[in-house]
Amino acid sequence: RKQHKTPPMGEEFEEEENLSWQRAYLGYHERFVGDYILPLHDGRRVRISQAPAPAAGVKMERERDPGITGTTVWDAGIVLALYLTHPETIAQYNSSIVTHVLELGSGTGIVALAVAAAWRARHVTMTDIAGVLNLLTRNISLNRALVRPGTSLLARQLRWAEPSDALQIPFLPCDVLVGSDLVYSDSIDQITLLINTIRRVCSPTTHVFLAMHKLHHPERVDLAVEELRRVFATVDVIPTEAQPQTWRTRTIVVVHCVGLHVDSQEQPAVGTP
Repeated sequence: RKQHKTPPMGEEFEEEENLSWQRAYLGYHERFVGDYILPLHDGRRVRISQAPAPAAGVKMERERDPGITGTTVWDAGIVLALYLTHPETIAQYNSSIVTHVLELGSGTGIVALAVAAAWRARHVTMTDIAGVLNLLTRNISLNRALVRPGTSLLARQLRWAEPSDALQIPFLPCDVLVGSDLVYSDSIDQITLLINTIRRVCSPTTHVFLAMHKLHHPERVDLAVEELRRVFATVDVIPTEAQPQTWRTRTIVVVHCVGLHVDSQEQPAVGTP
């Protein structure tokens, strides 16, 4: 496939997008069987094990709770992982006060593991439904050597429709929350569950970074950004040109939120329109 040159972070984005890295253009083995290798900006590589199908029981959980990702690497996860581990982003947000990084809907854990390798967080927790935890544990083992000694890497169940699950997550509220491809359903309930879960695990000082792919349901991504603006004082949409070179795309929206309104109320999930 033809490679298209793109400008580095911070420069005007006018070139045709590079499609060769995007997962939809790859074969079955690359997407569901073989390990995915994420090259970090410092030359190290995060190795991500994938699975051709979710573990038994995940299908039922998906029907009960729409806030579920898969067991393969998705484009939004790649973009967010490389944005968060870019030297400019690290210089801005990776301070000594970042104690706990929490990932929602981790799937393979690609974002959290990249952050664990590049940032100075003492605790990094990956969350998903129970059927995905074995894959997360495997990927933690594959990448343990990349992480600073003493950093804890945890995989925990966190179902968005079960508020009690958040009580089992240690070190809350988190300092940084990350999540990718968490808006992919036509269901408004999914966005409601996501926002309510964010409220349970964050504080007004938590920095939230989300990457959402508009390929699935662009109107739902727009709605998710609107809902985030309802519960956060500041919601910044990261410009496309600020996405890392080679992996940037106009179809993925990266947002940074901070200043959670403590008086915002959880909204009931009442069904799809």
